[in-house]
Amino acid sequence: MTELATQPTDRAAVRQSQTPGQKLAGLVQRMAPELARALPKHVNAERMARIVLTALRINPKLADCSEASFLGAVLTAAQLGLEVNTPLGHAYLIPYNRDCQLIIGYQGMVELARRSGAVTSLYAYSVHEGDSFEYELGLKPDVRHTPSKIPDRDRKPVTHVYACAHQAAGPPIFVVLTWLALGWRTGVWDPEYLMTAPVMTLQFAIFYSFSVML
Repeated sequence: MTELATQPTDRAAVRQSQTPGQKLAGLVQRMAPELARALPKHVNAERMARIVLTALRINPKLADCSEASFLGAVLTAAQLGLEVNTPLGHAYLIPYNRDCQLIIGYQGMVELARRSGAVTSLYAYSVHEGDSFEYELGLKPDVRHTPSKIPDRDRKPVTHVYACAHQAAGPPIFVVLTWLALGWRTGVWDPEYLMTAPVMTLQFAIFYSFSVML
């Protein structure tokens, strides 16, 4: 009787001796059945749990987040079927003081849009100085872009970025951002930086297009 009575106390002592990271890791392992119920059929619960544990190990600051916010962010990612903190760029667990925030990356937005069937194709491009580029808004929106054929085109300053999404039911949607508009939204004003970081400009254009579409 005495031996049985001491077992809960021993477990409590073990939990108290654990670091915050170890506590959250144990919590993730215990919540594996919940993850399995929340995940879409195409996502494996064990893999999702391993990914979350890896995120905890790579970013120790996540351990400082409250259990409630951490679990909430993990379950939301699971329900959406998005992997967190992986090279896929679907979504990210970001510690903000004691809160764990789930930030959906542009690749995650693309994945959700494709999975929904609402979008058949999407693409984004940067426009460089010297390109032939025109677009129209209004009742008949259109984009016409012919890249210049000069050898050093990619080294020319970026003047615009645009993203297009072809809907399964409806006309294509596009968003065009000038260098000035991009600077206002990103805080990046150096055209040389934009020229050397086309991925960042394309990511932002795609993100902005889906904020309009969805």
